[in-house]
Amino acid sequence: MILPNILTVDVLNLMKIRFFSIILLTVAAYWMATQAGFIWDDDDYIIDNLLLQTLDGLWRIWSTTETPQYYPLVFTTFWIEYQLWELQPQGYHIINILLHALNACLIGYILQLLKVKGAWWIAAIFAVHPVHVESVAWITERKNVLSGLFYLLAFLYYCHFNMQGKRRCYWISLGLFVMALLSKTVTSTLPVVLVLMLHYQNKRWRRLDLYHLAPFFLMALGMGLLTIWLEKTHVGASGAEFDFSWVQRLTVACRALLFYAQKLLIPYPLMFNYPRWELDIGLWHNLSSLFTVVLLAGAFFGIWKSRYQPITYPVAYYGITLFPALGFFNVFPFRYSFVADHFQYLASLGLLILYVQTGIWFANQASFALKKAAEALSFVKMPEQQLKRFCANGMMMILLLILGCLTWKQTLIYKNLETLWEDTIAKNPHSWMALINLGAVYMERNQNQTAIEYFNRAIEINSSNSEAYIDRGLAYLNLRQYSNALEDHSRAVEIDPKYHRAYMMRGLTYFHLQQYAKALQDYNQTIVMDPANALAYNHRGALYNRLKQYELALQNLNRSIQLDSHNSSAYINRGIVYIHQQQYEHAMNDFNQAVQLAPDEPDVYQNRGSLFLLIRQYKQAMADFDKVVALNPAKSKAYLHRGSMYMMVWKNKEKACLNWDKACQLGECRNYDLAKKTGDCP
Repeated sequence: MILPNILTVDVLNLMKIRFFSIILLTVAAYWMATQAGFIWDDDDYIIDNLLLQTLDGLWRIWSTTETPQYYPLVFTTFWIEYQLWELQPQGYHIINILLHALNACLIGYILQLLKVKGAWWIAAIFAVHPVHVESVAWITERKNVLSGLFYLLAFLYYCHFNMQGKRRCYWISLGLFVMALLSKTVTSTLPVVLVLMLHYQNKRWRRLDLYHLAPFFLMALGMGLLTIWLEKTHVGASGAEFDFSWVQRLTVACRALLFYAQKLLIPYPLMFNYPRWELDIGLWHNLSSLFTVVLLAGAFFGIWKSRYQPITYPVAYYGITLFPALGFFNVFPFRYSFVADHFQYLASLGLLILYVQTGIWFANQASFALKKAAEALSFVKMPEQQLKRFCANGMMMILLLILGCLTWKQTLIYKNLETLWEDTIAKNPHSWMALINLGAVYMERNQNQTAIEYFNRAIEINSSNSEAYIDRGLAYLNLRQYSNALEDHSRAVEIDPKYHRAYMMRGLTYFHLQQYAKALQDYNQTIVMDPANALAYNHRGALYNRLKQYELALQNLNRSIQLDSHNSSAYINRGIVYIHQQQYEHAMNDFNQAVQLAPDEPDVYQNRGSLFLLIRQYKQAMADFDKVVALNPAKSKAYLHRGSMYMMVWKNKEKACLNWDKACQLGECRNYDLAKKTGDCP
């Protein structure tokens, strides 16, 4: 980093202390985040992201749009980390925290360079302010902290270019700006912020400045247009949920400007999913927000021309940097809410400058009153400047302690998906998104009835959301309530006929209802709509296997594995096809591969054990069935097979009867009933 010539050894030592203090403060405030796991969207970004697992994936991160968003630098950091610690979330969390701490240090240095009062207090408050927890404790929001790093570095080097005229600083700044854009395109506001900075430093604008900034504006425009296109076509920010009039968009922008300012001043309550505002222009709170922003804008331009102009720079920075998230452009999270804490990560700095400097001013006024009181009571006198510093520093330290404690507490909700969604629902009971996702958590635990209760609540709140019907239908499938499942999945198709997952789940329901022609039709439709859907090929392969069309089954399962080589279900299904073709060696290879991919999944051992039983390798078969029972004691087939082997192979009637009795308790009584009739079991 290039440092100004005015920095002495003493100043440098002081900066080192400040850097270390901010890093220590940040790590302390965010320590509990290091104990957190993966949460929402982390599966798409890391857990299920196959691009992180191969060398070819690194190339595809840069050359394709296979990632959820085209932020190749972010996914490159994830790729590197995956090579180091794979799916251990602690490493990803630590990197996020350190990036945030480094950003805070850069903010302190930059503000000191620009001679902003209270620079390091502002940096420290930025480091521990709880509105930033979402950006730091959520691994997916690496986008914010990484793009923030390059944004601040680009700003810093352009400041040096403006102050010292070194061309090297200019090109470094431009390169860092490109890196910021490749991390998150919200940083496209930097050229406008640089225009503001130039006026702050030079007190005027020069034509040469615009010439120098032209490449920055072109880069920002290009990446901005690419992101807008990807949000609509790739991410899904299109349709009726995003069809707003310009008046509604202006209303969202005004309310958001005031919302974020209020959350910075009073960070309570903070939630992962805020209520989505109603956009009826006749509602008083929408109109009042519009009028308030208009009045504030008028005051802003009035102050700009006065001797209080310095106040306007941080306000202008706040508005400029927040602009991409104000609702003028569609972004996918608007489906759930128009505001989110992570939207204001960089923008928050503007108002923090204003708030901290206002706080210091009040502390100075308090010091004046305190001095007068001390003199009146004949206390020990303290020099006025020393008293001012004492009051200001004391107030800031108390504020840091309060904010640090709030941040510590806020990080706890990011422990796992359950804590995240429970906290969201407690604060926003009408969050249908949180209800659906918490239902999915219970469904994954095989608590399907509890999951259905959450899906019911989500549907009551938003009956036009296809995801709730799809997931509730899947829970009904797990409970073997096929008619209910079919009704829900058909409703999902009706609501959103362009959503491929609705067809795939309805196809799965038809499969269980043995309506194979309809199932095939839905699977075909899924693949037409999403040709790279590995799960759809897997389901269609299983269907062709059921229809005894083994060659077609193999073609689909091979394609599924080609698209996703880490899906154990596809290997299991292909192994079953190989058994039907009496290719036992190929079947065993597939089952072994499935065991490696899903060592904690009972079904992989169930199928391999059945193959061992078929080829009369009884010890290996028994070991696999024992593993099934250990992983899931409710698997009745494992008890049936164990009972059969104890009876037929080892002639142990007692153990055979015990296993068949257990299978009968789980609903599979045919062997036990037959054994009782023959007298083999009491």
